[in-house]
Order: sequence, then structure tokens, then C-alpha cells
Amino acid sequence: MDPRFDLSKAYWLVAGIAGMNPLRGSLGSAAWAEWVVDGDLAREIDAREIPADWKTGYLPLRGAVPYEQPKGPNEGEVYHFSPGLVSWAFELTKNVALADSEGMRTARNQYDAPAARRPPSVMKGDTLSSGTFWHGELLNRWAIDWVQYHTGGMGDFS
Repeated sequence: MDPRFDLSKAYWLVAGIAGMNPLRGSLGSAAWAEWVVDGDLAREIDAREIPADWKTGYLPLRGAVPYEQPKGPNEGEVYHFSPGLVSWAFELTKNVALADSEGMRTARNQYDAPAARRPPSVMKGDTLSSGTFWHGELLNRWAIDWVQYHTGGMGDFS
């Protein structure tokens, strides 16, 4: 809001840390995201009380059921960045060699997914931000579906 600065044509580079969808990439990889989805702006039903016919206990912020349609207005759950800018950044960095180690190789080999076993690489893939770290096939499926839901099927969680 400071009038001394005109940020109308500025870009922000946001760096994050966390995991990777093992179906898409491996430990130590870096992804340029076109879509960023907030995994915390939601409602949650206690896992012990989720109705049997529900896929998850996570509900859209103002929704009554998981993945409610029609989807309500975006209230900060999803951000879409310039596809051209993301592609430009990816093209500049796609061949950068990322650090690898014996410990990383050992950790990667614990996964069954072929993508999770590859050496680290630079890739394009969309992200889910959250204050909660999660692990496991079912929560990974939730993350894939949550990104799909909030991007209208255009995001690919990595």
C-alpha cells in the first residue's frame, strides 16, 4: 500500500519445502508450479465419523460434502500463476543437475512408484500448501483430488 512502490508488474517467487507426490517425482526434486492450492482452507470431519460413502473427511470451506458441486467462489484456496512465466522458468532450469547422495538413493528405493525412485530433477508440477505434513497413499490421493477439485481439473499435484 506504500505509494512509493509500483508492484503492478512485479513477480513473486515463493519457495517451499516439503514432500513430493511419489507418483510424479522423487526426493530432492524441484517443481515449478502453475497452480498452488491451500490444503488448510477447508473443513474436516473426524476420521472416525466420516460417512461410509465419502472418499474423505475434508470438505470445501463452505461445502457440506467432499468435492461439492458446483464449487463455490475462490476464497484464497487456489492461486494460478502465469503459464508462460512458469514455462520460461522451467526451460531455463530443466537441465540443472540437482544434488543427490547415497542416503537419498536409499530413501527413494523404499518407494514402489517408478517416479519416486528416479534421481532428483527439475520439473513442472502443481502444489498443495499446508501447515500439516502428511504421509501415505490415502492422503496422497486426497492431495491429488484436492488440487484437481480446486483447479477445475487443470492442476496436477506433484
